[in-house]
Amino acid sequence: IRYRPPPPPSSLRRRRRRSSRLLVVGMYRDDEIVNSHPLTLQLAVLRKSPTIDVTEIELSSLSREDIADMIATEVRLSRRLVSGLADVVHRRTSGHALFVVQLLNSLVRDSVIAYSPRKRSFDWDENRMASLRMGDSVASLIVSNLSRLRSG
Repeated sequence: IRYRPPPPPSSLRRRRRRSSRLLVVGMYRDDEIVNSHPLTLQLAVLRKSPTIDVTEIELSSLSREDIADMIATEVRLSRRLVSGLADVVHRRTSGHALFVVQLLNSLVRDSVIAYSPRKRSFDWDENRMASLRMGDSVASLIVSNLSRLRSG
């Protein structure tokens, strides 16, 4: 979530009275938000409100096996053949689902992962992938991907 000071809970209650329903969806990594963060404080206020229902869905990180399954399905190869790639992707992303998808998309876009007509399957260079310089966060990878869209 790009944090922006939220409207006060009374504002949400007024909106709810005017319309029958209001859905607010947000996503954040709880390991990056400390107790004193404004988002944590606002969530506490919303949870205590008798007129606002807060539903939280906690998603865990993808395991190395989850990532291997995802890659194997996409490139139509066995898990055994994609295990090295899955290791690199998991190491780089810590299993953060959005980061995994963004990283894989950027690797395909940059032809690090590419279809090989000679082999009749997808191919990649794990050493090249391991040495690639990229941002350490989902945000930096998304910004990099967006800036390439603007220049392309």
